[in-house]
Amino acid sequence: MIPTEHRTPRVEYLEKVLAGLGDNPSSLAGLKSDDLRLIGSFIQIYNYIELNLRRSIEIFARSNLLDDAVARKHHRISSRLLVQTLKAAVIKLDPSIEDIDKNLKKLDEIEYRRSVRNLLAHWAAKRIPGEDAIVLMSKDGRDEKQISGEDQFRDDYVRTAIFDLADLRGLVQHIVDYEVWLATKTVEWHKRYVELK
Repeated sequence: MIPTEHRTPRVEYLEKVLAGLGDNPSSLAGLKSDDLRLIGSFIQIYNYIELNLRRSIEIFARSNLLDDAVARKHHRISSRLLVQTLKAAVIKLDPSIEDIDKNLKKLDEIEYRRSVRNLLAHWAAKRIPGEDAIVLMSKDGRDEKQISGEDQFRDDYVRTAIFDLADLRGLVQHIVDYEVWLATKTVEWHKRYVELK
C-alpha cells in the first residue's frame, strides 16, 4: 500500500530541485545519521504497533470474540488485514465498558499511516542535496500498478516519491501516541478478556 500523494508548494519546489539534478542518482546525497534514525524510528514504531495488533487479536481469539475461521488462523493473518481483523472484534465489545467509536477511529488512523511505513521500509532513500528532504525510489511493478494503474513498468524508469523531513518528524510524533494507546489497550484487553475470565 502506497500513501496518497499530497501536493504542496514545498513538494512542487522539491520536484523542481530533483529534476534539476538530472537522471544521475550519484547527484543525490547519502542519508545523514539523523535521517536514518528518523526513518528507523517510524518503522520501529509500526513494528510495535503490529506486535500489539497481533497480541490484541490473540486476546480476542482466546476470548471467542473473533469468528471461528479467523480465530483458528489468527497467528497467520497478513499484516494488511490486522486492523480490519481487530476492528471486527472491537465492534463486538460491550459499549458500556469500551469506547468503541474512539477505538475504531484510532485503528483507522493506524491503518491510514501504515502506508508511510511501507514506503519507508521498502523504498530506497537518498537526501536531496541542500534540502531537508529525501527522495524515495522503487522499481517494484506492484507499487507502480497501484500508483498509475499501469501494469507495464519501463526498464529505464524508477518511481520516486519526495518526503519533506519536517513532515516525517511530525508523523513520528503523531504516530507514537497511537503506539502508546494500542500498547495500553492491549494490556487492558488482556486483563479484561483473558485474566478475568
